[in-house]
Amino acid sequence: MVFDWLAGGQPIQQSQKKNALQYEYCIWQTFHSFGSGLKDVREANELGKKGWELVSVTTSLSGKNPHDTYYFKRLKEER
Repeated sequence: MVFDWLAGGQPIQQSQKKNALQYEYCIWQTFHSFGSGLKDVREANELGKKGWELVSVTTSLSGKNPHDTYYFKRLKEER
């Protein structure tokens, strides 16, 4: 909410955009690469060609299954 009262006017409220951007998400897990970087760059490049953008990576080294989790997002297509 934006207030105009400091200038002596009545409070005004900003209207929200009807067509706000919407995203969809993809999660990709692989066995941890132990310092060698993304193991399958081809797979990541294929996701990139489809409009997916890598936004975060987490690593889990606990347990018997160390793995990396890659989080991607892209604009949701209008239907």
